[in-house]
Amino acid sequence: MMTDPNHVSDHSLLAPGILCMQDLLLSSAGHAPASVAVKSPDQTWSYERLLKRSRQYAQTLSLAGIVPGERVALLMENGPEYVAAYFGVFLAGAVAVPLDVKAQPAWLSMVLTDSEVAVLVTFPQQVRKMMTGPLRCVVTPSATLGPVPPQIKLMDADSQPCSEIDFRPDPSSPAVINYTSGSSGQPKGVVMSHRAILANTRSIATYLGLHREDRVMQILPFSYCYGASLLHTHFMVGGTVVIDNRFQYPSAVLGQLKRSRCTGFAGVPSTFHTLAARCVLRGSDYPHLRYVTQAGGRMEPDLVDAVREAIAPARLFVMYGQTEASARLTYLDPDRWLEKRGSVGRPIPGVALKVVQEDGAKASAGVTGEIWASGENLMNGYWRQPDETARVLVDGWLRTGDLGHVDADGFLYIKGRVRDLIKCHGYRISPAEIEVVVKQHPAIYDAVILGLPDPQCGEVVCVVLALKQGTVLSDEELKRHCRQHLPPIKVPRRILKVEQLPRSWSGKLQKEALLKLFA
Repeated sequence: MMTDPNHVSDHSLLAPGILCMQDLLLSSAGHAPASVAVKSPDQTWSYERLLKRSRQYAQTLSLAGIVPGERVALLMENGPEYVAAYFGVFLAGAVAVPLDVKAQPAWLSMVLTDSEVAVLVTFPQQVRKMMTGPLRCVVTPSATLGPVPPQIKLMDADSQPCSEIDFRPDPSSPAVINYTSGSSGQPKGVVMSHRAILANTRSIATYLGLHREDRVMQILPFSYCYGASLLHTHFMVGGTVVIDNRFQYPSAVLGQLKRSRCTGFAGVPSTFHTLAARCVLRGSDYPHLRYVTQAGGRMEPDLVDAVREAIAPARLFVMYGQTEASARLTYLDPDRWLEKRGSVGRPIPGVALKVVQEDGAKASAGVTGEIWASGENLMNGYWRQPDETARVLVDGWLRTGDLGHVDADGFLYIKGRVRDLIKCHGYRISPAEIEVVVKQHPAIYDAVILGLPDPQCGEVVCVVLALKQGTVLSDEELKRHCRQHLPPIKVPRRILKVEQLPRSWSGKLQKEALLKLFA
């Protein structure tokens, strides 16, 4: 079992009065009300102003009939209003259900129905997506919304008084339900308690060394658990969240990062791929930048090298986690990258990991198995899915579904997903190993390895790839490249070329779409 050698035994030493999610705001507003809490290109809100607005939302939800434990959905782009509404939900004693503003109406409707959301908080331009499901009320920042169906009540936060509502829940009760796609494509609600999120928040704030003067550039959506963790960690220490939703123009975002003297930046692999491809990091100077974090999937070591060089002397933290673990499970000390290149590090404070083989035995160093995690930061379970919850939560451990191994020093290396294993002629093949080799070819921009059904082999190795602009690559040349690094059974039998691989905004590959297309 792996635990962090720098384990902080008493997390209460950091922000001792924070027991529930709303305390992140109440504590910072109490200690430094005039400090900047949230900044966007056109707005700057102090903690005092944010708290006042959050109390307006809490009052509005109360008048809408929300009772403690009911679900309130948030469908809002990143901004000060989202943050105010988010904490207003907690002040009212409700459970937040963050929604992706880019999601399709059918998906949103499934989530609303599954979680039995009673009230939706949204901007006027989004509300027409949501006219199905069990909604009884829509809350907007102001009374600017057009007609809504007669069965749905419309309320605006602007017209409500600033009431000091503050329901104190049991810390083990649900605070947030984050929805992810299950293996069937149906939504799966990950129920996180106040205690779990705050345990993870304290741990992250500790190993990053966050303090009141820190300002993080927020480009990741708050509806994404990684994006939400940036808000949580910086509010825990009274720092500032600088929001910029213009990452389609990365130079504009980096300009804002510099003007706002941001000390932190966070991204997923596609974030850094975009920055590297457009060369906007090269030769840049960010004198206030202290740290950068990366999570949300494996990032190629060569790209890690490039980012480390570009941001120096700022430090890059490579991290690994899951929605079911409040976002974070491991981090790699930046000073160990050259020694442990390709690793995602060791467990964060308060977390233990082990690697388990198929027979249930603990794997020894260097042996690949499924990664299991334990700690205060684990989910309560999947919303109203007891069978699925029992499958992944076993005796206090979370079965992550990820494959990996640890070295002799306890550093973790990710190898892929359990369900992604390709079974060919009785062999179990990890797609991740093949992807690393394929992506080393200079003509390839992006690639993924799939196991496609085959009557003779069971499954065959297939690569779906996108080429860099202006390049040409024959199937035989790619196979020759693979044969130099892989045994014959792992060399792709089928090679399919597309203009672009389907990925979500967070860079997560949509494998189900490709399997349906090519199977």
